[in-house]
Amino acid sequence: MQGSIFSRRQRVKIRPSLTRLTHGGLEGFWVRPTTPLRRFVAHTGLGERLVPRPGSDRCRVMHGPATRCLPWYFVCIQRSGPHNVREDAGMVQLEAPGETSHNRSFRTHAGYLRGFRILAAGRFQPREKFLRDLADRALAAYDGQIKRARSDVDEVTVRSCLHRAWGTETILCTTAELSHDADLLRMALAWGAVQAYYACYGASQAVLVAEGKSRSEHHNTTQGQVVSLWVDRAFSLAPWSLAAAEPGTRRACASGFLNGPGRPLDLTLHGWAYLGPGQEWDRASKALRTTRDDAVSDALDRAREKKRKERAKAWNAEEAARLTLGKRPRNVPSARLPLLTAAEKATVRSSVRPYTMLDYLYRLRIKANYIDDDLFSQGPEDDSDAISFSATMQDLVATTLLVHELRLGKLLSAAWVLRQADAWLDANSTTSAAHGLAARRAILPPV
Repeated sequence: MQGSIFSRRQRVKIRPSLTRLTHGGLEGFWVRPTTPLRRFVAHTGLGERLVPRPGSDRCRVMHGPATRCLPWYFVCIQRSGPHNVREDAGMVQLEAPGETSHNRSFRTHAGYLRGFRILAAGRFQPREKFLRDLADRALAAYDGQIKRARSDVDEVTVRSCLHRAWGTETILCTTAELSHDADLLRMALAWGAVQAYYACYGASQAVLVAEGKSRSEHHNTTQGQVVSLWVDRAFSLAPWSLAAAEPGTRRACASGFLNGPGRPLDLTLHGWAYLGPGQEWDRASKALRTTRDDAVSDALDRAREKKRKERAKAWNAEEAARLTLGKRPRNVPSARLPLLTAAEKATVRSSVRPYTMLDYLYRLRIKANYIDDDLFSQGPEDDSDAISFSATMQDLVATTLLVHELRLGKLLSAAWVLRQADAWLDANSTTSAAHGLAARRAILPPV
């Protein structure tokens, strides 16, 4: 089979010896262009159209071991209608007919969640196995690093926070379990994004109160306290200890991440790309970086508005002084937002705190509540994508609650946590034993 790949002034041949194969349910070929192409399509000469499909779980981009090797592309056969190829973050993307911004955004956030989930639970393990492995990893990290709480801890508030976390997790899992209809499952994803955040939020507040802090009513305050709870500690437990900060922050890597993998992070890894071994760090870090960048952009806008008001105030004071001297009034200057100097920008950027996974979940919750709930109902391209997204959220919540429950066991005692867990399960006996607290009860350490 002989074919050509065209890119304006570039042409690359596909070797006739290539064997047609199936990858991820798609029929096509693995090819490697001899020049870095940004846009290309191919024709086999048999009336079939080949289009590149890098950047998804089904079709992955593989990088050669040598630095001079270009990526391998899985080129799949498309026999129906033309497709548009577009560029996004330096990677060729396939934009199929009818694809929407909801599809692309959903795919990106599904990739971000998958990165966090692999950091927390590993790859391809059943829930009981990865929860037990995580419990061992967490207890090893906590060993000798967590002191018992003071005797005056507000246990009533701790219990209340735990109950909210357990109850919200149960709603998340039960809704997914009962959503047999595809349309209902897609609608439940938006609710699930909100429930996933509040379950993790409640567990975080339980540990914060157990450490002696008062329970805040403000999300940003709690999210800032979580940085102290997980990032600024002598131990590290991914993904909860991973945080995106400003480059140059103390203890941060060159890219500005705290408690990373100890290697340079590849933030150019596209959100749709197949995750190779270790690349879950890059994907989760990109989720945190983009979340913090939104906060930095808002902070820069506020700084420009503040500078505009200060200039207007100074001009008004100067004009009042001129008028008292009998001078003629001047025209009011333009109210356009002033630009910030490089030093002012650096000051603003460094003032934005580090961002953790809880901040990313809050970003999803805001998107579901106020910005674009259609992302969750219309974003999945098929039912399997919706099911996978829901399962990923459940796994992230289960692992997050487990590490906080184990930490409470160190702060207050394992016996106290077990008493609260058993009492809650007895009072909510209709909950399924396959998920939620019931599935973790046997993993909690004995008294």
